[in-house]
Amino acid sequence: MSWLSDHLFGVPKPREAAAIGLASPTVDEAPAPTPDNPVVVAAATTAPASGEIQNYTVTTSNTLASDEPNAYETREVAAEWQVPVRGKLHKIEFEHGTTSGRRILWIDEKEIFRRDWMFKLVGDDVFELDELRCVLRVDPAPGFKYKYSLFVDGKPLDQFKQRQAKALRIWEATINETNYRVVLEKDTLNIFLNGTLREEEGEFMDNGTETKWEEDGNVFILSARNSGNKHDGLLHQLTINGAEIQSSNITE
Repeated sequence: MSWLSDHLFGVPKPREAAAIGLASPTVDEAPAPTPDNPVVVAAATTAPASGEIQNYTVTTSNTLASDEPNAYETREVAAEWQVPVRGKLHKIEFEHGTTSGRRILWIDEKEIFRRDWMFKLVGDDVFELDELRCVLRVDPAPGFKYKYSLFVDGKPLDQFKQRQAKALRIWEATINETNYRVVLEKDTLNIFLNGTLREEEGEFMDNGTETKWEEDGNVFILSARNSGNKHDGLLHQLTINGAEIQSSNITE
């Protein structure tokens, strides 16, 4: 009866489903972004080949702040660095969830990027710090541990600090519970106070120059004198309210 009705009324009989072994695989598409699930800022720079470490590029100008109100207070830091750039000392902190794969980068207590459920626990993250390209590298270490390295402007952090030490002079002082950090760029003669460029011009004195300014009622005088030795060049000295301040070691 079924065969007869099919042929009399033109009702085609449905085909059997394809064999399981020949079925096309299904791919779960990523959910669309919502206010509760914002788009992660990091994006792969290139599609890595099989077995190749995946790189990510993150810029501070397009990052999203964490929705957690006390995220910074509850952070678990796996690695921390102090990076001197253009007269300011930046604190970089990195969270690395070795079970969840979560990665969070903090710069000066501000969340720069966050990624959850990373399948690869090792690899590079690329970001910018005051227009300098930085690379945070996670490598495997013996005993199911990880090694964290930071590269700034194409150099390991220690080499970058050594280069900065040759180009900068730094003084740090605390007056009335207020911290002051004075940085002199030797090549440009720019002076930074707590990361802010000063606009004062130096006055020519006997055998050198002297730059004077006031901040919070305190008198700063930065002088440059000829050492008389070609190898030593100019000698720089900072006084605050008449007291000499010893320079700091930028490589520490």
